[in-house]
Amino acid sequence: MRDKFYLLYNLGPSQKSFNGLKLLLILYFGTLILSAIISPLFYWSIQSLAGLWPIKIFTYLAEKDFPRYFDRLRMIPIIITLPFLFKSCGLFSLNKLGLGFQESWLQKSMLYFLIGVIMMAVIAITQFQFSNVEIRVGTTFSFILTSLLSALISGLLLGLIEEIVFRGLVFRMFYSAFNSSLAVILSALFFASLHFKKIPDTLWPENTTVTFISGFYIAFYTVTSFLVTFSWIKFLNLFLVGVLLNLLFLRKKSLWPCIGLHAGWVWFRALYKKVFESQYPAIDWFFGTHLLTDGIITSVMLLAIIVWVFSKKNTMSSP
Repeated sequence: MRDKFYLLYNLGPSQKSFNGLKLLLILYFGTLILSAIISPLFYWSIQSLAGLWPIKIFTYLAEKDFPRYFDRLRMIPIIITLPFLFKSCGLFSLNKLGLGFQESWLQKSMLYFLIGVIMMAVIAITQFQFSNVEIRVGTTFSFILTSLLSALISGLLLGLIEEIVFRGLVFRMFYSAFNSSLAVILSALFFASLHFKKIPDTLWPENTTVTFISGFYIAFYTVTSFLVTFSWIKFLNLFLVGVLLNLLFLRKKSLWPCIGLHAGWVWFRALYKKVFESQYPAIDWFFGTHLLTDGIITSVMLLAIIVWVFSKKNTMSSP
């Protein structure tokens, strides 16, 4: 039987509901439409302010391309509506959400943070052995220290936010509608596909004129960019990341291990990306680049950890 802890709307283990997925679709397409409408207005406003009042913040924002405006503005209604979503889904409680401060929650978070760092470090060491990895030109000791801190902050924030949204809420939406196995797979596919949202330069060249319909143009390619920018290795690794974190959430009944693992990955990856670069693109498909998560070796390690997590306790029972 499914576990009531992961079900929304106070459903019983034998009950199913698609209400969560309906909300997810409304939020996804609603934010696209809203951003399509307001992003040109916001873009023109910043350009005008930068010309009339050229202070640092306005000139900095004016240099960003229009697709970035669209993407950032799309996040605002998501952030605003999250409390409503959590409350309507019955998750307006830290314990119910999976963020309860039970005994040893901090130790578990730190343990999985370390596991995430070790995984990334093993991939980095392999690159050093079999690829030509070099420190970026101009890297200094003070830059490394600054990067350590900024990468740690990014890792903790991204790990916390993404796990609350994708495991705490989105995974439960799928879990409430399907059996456990299908929920793990479908929510991981959704997680992976959302990472393919970058608009290629060929579709939005630099200095393209922004018009009233530009927002809808970017909205269309945000939805379909998966078809344009698809990379099967990157998609496979993102899918495996989603599966692993879903299984870990099912295994632990807590978001803290997921947050720790996610933060460990992001911290080491962000630091490595800033400090090092690989020089042999011909073998990047296997060892990956300085991004660390775009090679087959990452797939192998993720599969190994998934098998380990799944073998500890089979939590994917059918309803």
